[in-house]
Amino acid sequence: MLIAVAFAWFWLMPSDMKDFSQSVLATSLFSSNILFWQESSYWDPASEYKPLLHTWSLAVEEQYYVIVPLFLMLLWRFGRLWVIGTFLFVAATSLAVAQWAATHHPSAAFYLLPTRGWELAIGAGIAFYTFYRKPAVCAPTAGFLSFGRIACESAGVLGLVLMAYAIFCFDEDTPFPGVHALVPTLGAGLVILFASEKTLVGRMLSLRPFVFIGLISYSAYLWHQPIFVFTRFIVFPEPDYWVFSVATVVTLALAYLTWRFVESPFRNKNKFSRKEVFVLSVVGSLTLAGVGAFGHVSDGFKGRSWYRELSQFSYQPDNRILQKESWHLLRELTGSDRYGVESNLHDSKLWFDMNDQREKILLVGNSHSKDLYNVLINSVTTSKSFQVARYGVNIRMLSSMSAPLYSSQNFVNADIIIIVSRYSREDVSSLERVVKNILESGKRVVLVKTIVEFEVSAGKTIADILLQRRLLSEISKGRVTSEEAAMIINESYFDQFINGARCGDCEESDKQIEAISKKYREVVVLDRMDYACNSSDFVCYAINGKLEKYYYDYGHHTLQGATFFGARVDRVGWLDRLK
Repeated sequence: MLIAVAFAWFWLMPSDMKDFSQSVLATSLFSSNILFWQESSYWDPASEYKPLLHTWSLAVEEQYYVIVPLFLMLLWRFGRLWVIGTFLFVAATSLAVAQWAATHHPSAAFYLLPTRGWELAIGAGIAFYTFYRKPAVCAPTAGFLSFGRIACESAGVLGLVLMAYAIFCFDEDTPFPGVHALVPTLGAGLVILFASEKTLVGRMLSLRPFVFIGLISYSAYLWHQPIFVFTRFIVFPEPDYWVFSVATVVTLALAYLTWRFVESPFRNKNKFSRKEVFVLSVVGSLTLAGVGAFGHVSDGFKGRSWYRELSQFSYQPDNRILQKESWHLLRELTGSDRYGVESNLHDSKLWFDMNDQREKILLVGNSHSKDLYNVLINSVTTSKSFQVARYGVNIRMLSSMSAPLYSSQNFVNADIIIIVSRYSREDVSSLERVVKNILESGKRVVLVKTIVEFEVSAGKTIADILLQRRLLSEISKGRVTSEEAAMIINESYFDQFINGARCGDCEESDKQIEAISKKYREVVVLDRMDYACNSSDFVCYAINGKLEKYYYDYGHHTLQGATFFGARVDRVGWLDRLK
């Protein structure tokens, strides 16, 4: 944690530093799992950008180690059967809750003890079993009589297969930690119980390379997350296989050193007494908790010199600040303190002035509909001809006419529905059905193609990288002006645009949009790149001469960007086909 704090000081923007400081405080108090659960929202940075995310499991374990001894003290007087029976009941209940929560509240299911307790209970059950049954079920001294050699061999192999299956077959779409988590958990349990040194799996796992990995595994676990996270912050664009291979070697090397010079000595009672370990732990925890608390109240140490140096002209290096600003107009309109796709509680209410004779446009989609809303209300020609409202939703949720959109006041009174989104595969497969629903409701339909996705890494855009690594220094030395720097950046964006910068499913969604427009001739197709770029000048507009950025990530507009693109909409006649 101390080393992670040092790296964070030099690499994390204030918004990320504030989040990191909160995690330092929470980790010091063994409650980081609760923090990460509460942070799970639209604004939550991706897991690969949280240096201490892995400490959630340590927090769960510590909470377990506090609660279970008290639990056992209360039950022990009633006898072993009561303890075991209650343990089984609690574990079964925990698994049932985890299975339900994995679908309904996945973040809580992942992070919290009540939905993870059954996994720890399986380990506790194995501990009870092996403690009261001497020798172990497949120990050589038992002569394999309890289960037989074939049964022990088979159970060990099955355990290994179950763990391998989870590693190679589970992905981000696998509901977890419900019944799917039984696969690796039972696999580990089978190996512990049945893979003795007389079995094939036991002998394999007893080989020196595997034993060595086992010895340093805890230290490797502690190191891997911050090393991989800060690698992403340092390397642009996203690190490739070879960079992560180097990071893996560094992780293992540091794990060995930590095991050798920290973990092993502190386990040696002859070198450190229990009192010394306790005092060092308390002092270290309180010190780091203080650092974390101060980082929180100081808004991520905004006074750091390098951050002040970056903030030249009107350049804002912290993109999460720009992200929150971009939602300000909708928040102000709806009176909501929430953000994101479906956060506008005011969406079902009427935004339009029914006494106004202008045609009514309803923008429908995810956060990109927010972007286009900000752009269109900054367009003079749009304001003359149209009223504009927005309904935040994922397109895949609109296949059925029972979806709330279709009964909302804005949809009922709208003349034109503009669908603008970052289309997922599920959105693409639902898109034609959604278009038919809207057409059958008597509305005109406009489909907007997915905006190009420019390179971004660890919260930094192309503009950030060029400015921070070269252009700000050139400006300060008088070698280029801020206007010349902006032109270099805009030309760099154009180079990426013409070289095919797209998102993973953009081609598929664009093909589907074109197919729908051919099948339903009344459907209008628009492309946001028509106002975002200028091919005759070889630029994609990403920043101005004041160094105000137009994107805060791969393709979402800042408020400054929305103002500029609103004028571009007028200049290129982007909505002329709707008049």
